[in-house]
Amino acid sequence: MTRAPECMSRRQWLAAGATLAGYALAAAPSLAQAVRTDEAGLATSRSEITVGDVAMPVYEARPAAADKAPIVMLVSEIWGVHEYIRDCARRFAKAGYCAVAPELFARAGGVAQIADTQTLLMVVNNQRREALLGDLRAAMDWARRRPGVNAERVGVNGWCWGGALTIQAAARVPGLRAAVAWSRISSSAASTSLSGASSRSSTSSASSDGSAGEMTGAISPPRWSSSSSRSRLSKRSRRRRSDW
Repeated sequence: MTRAPECMSRRQWLAAGATLAGYALAAAPSLAQAVRTDEAGLATSRSEITVGDVAMPVYEARPAAADKAPIVMLVSEIWGVHEYIRDCARRFAKAGYCAVAPELFARAGGVAQIADTQTLLMVVNNQRREALLGDLRAAMDWARRRPGVNAERVGVNGWCWGGALTIQAAARVPGLRAAVAWSRISSSAASTSLSGASSRSSTSSASSDGSAGEMTGAISPPRWSSSSSRSRLSKRSRRRRSDW
């Protein structure tokens, strides 16, 4: 199988940038009004992992009385680990998981200070896949050593850009038991960066509108058109949590 190139082309990133710029404008007020999940019954922390010469921040949330909690790695979109991502970590923790969100843009000095979307895209496009996957592995290894976790049960959940990296991780990172990508990327862009992932992965990806299926053409997510089918999928997911 032909090896996928490391980066998307300039034309593909410009096309993606137009979409992301609109998303950024829409997301800003939503994030400002986000509901904050409380920390009652949780153990949360902000730590740093040393990976080579890089200090990578991580946010962790887990049940305070955890015993064999499955681990879920959270991979952000291009805006890094902001409050919405931390809130999602707390939501996972409320459901019984140890959730760990690594700041995978630490090698670029972080992205929280970048306000311009086009500048942000340039920074994101300069990140190398192998380095990102290596940093994710380091964060997974750190998570496996946390108290009250089940080191054999590790999954990854990613949004948008992080959804693409999630599928790459499903193909290339040993030890993952589950992978879920919440993404909406054009099929041409996805085929450039994700070629071969489906043939090497036994995990699955899904998004709320089924759009992740457009990313590889081979990892088939569940599709739904009604609240009842969403409810069935949610119940099935809860029943199968202990399986991974």
